[in-house]
Amino acid sequence: MFVWGDNPWTPWSASWMRACRTVGEHFAPCTTPRLRAWRVNMLLAASLLLGLGDLWMTLTYATNMGMLEANPLARVIMSTESPAAVIAWKLATTLVGLGILFHLRRTRHAEIGAWIVFAALTALTIHWLNYSTLIASLGADVHTLAMADDPRYVLLTPQ
Repeated sequence: MFVWGDNPWTPWSASWMRACRTVGEHFAPCTTPRLRAWRVNMLLAASLLLGLGDLWMTLTYATNMGMLEANPLARVIMSTESPAAVIAWKLATTLVGLGILFHLRRTRHAEIGAWIVFAALTALTIHWLNYSTLIASLGADVHTLAMADDPRYVLLTPQ
C-alpha cells in the first residue's frame, strides 16, 4: 500500500508547490483589471503609432515611386488611385480594431489580442525597414521593377 510519506518525491513536490504559490501570489497584483487595462491601453497606443507609421510608409512609397502590394484587399482600395481612400481605409480598420480591444481592455482576451496586434505591427515595421533598405540598394533598378507589369504594383497619384 502506498503511503504519501513513503514517496521520495514528496518533499520536492511540496516545496515546488509552495514556490509556485509564492510566485503566483507575487504576480497576482499584476492581473487586476485596472493593471490589465493599463497594459492594454499602452499596447494599443503603441500599436496606433506603429499603424500610423505603416500608413505614412505606404503613402510615401505608393505616391512617389509605387510599390508592390501583397494584400489583395489593399490593392483594390489602391486601385482607386486616391491617397484619401487609402488613408480612410487604413484609419477606419485600425481604429475599429483598436476600439474593440479598448472597449474590452479589462479582459484577458483583449490583452492577448492587444499583444498579437502589437507583435504583428512590430513585424510589419521591421518589414518596412527591410523594404526601404532594399529599395535604397536597388537604385535605378526600381524603375525596371515598376515597368514589369506585375499586377501587385500600385502607384497612387497625389491629388
